[in-house]
Amino acid sequence: MSRQYYGIESLNLTTAQRQTRVDALQQLGANTHPNPSHRNHWRVRLDNLAVIFEAEFNDEDWTVNAIRLQLANIFGVNVSQVTVTTTSSAYGPLVMLAYNSSNRLRMTAFGGLLAIWTESHALALDYLMANLAEWGAIGA
Repeated sequence: MSRQYYGIESLNLTTAQRQTRVDALQQLGANTHPNPSHRNHWRVRLDNLAVIFEAEFNDEDWTVNAIRLQLANIFGVNVSQVTVTTTSSAYGPLVMLAYNSSNRLRMTAFGGLLAIWTESHALALDYLMANLAEWGAIGA
């Protein structure tokens, strides 16, 4: 288990597919943890096409293969039909998932998979500050 921030952006998902994806992600994490800050909580981008999640997660839930399998289930296809490309950003690794020659989902683990919480938190805040127009004001 590790506590950190993950971002998911819908690129070419229908509203129903996007909602299925978000509903599944909202169930992940230590949702019965005695410290509420460790429970899964999220912030939705103003256009409703991206979400940043923070919680104490089971590390296996956020692997590329786990997300790839979940996306394959949404499309009702074999996981081998969902392809992955990975690049780097200032905030952490960016994973692009595609199906049927179309990019469908972008994911980032702020600070990298298994980053310590303070690093992940700082990079998620940096990202939000750099993208205020898309995400809106950051609360205290």
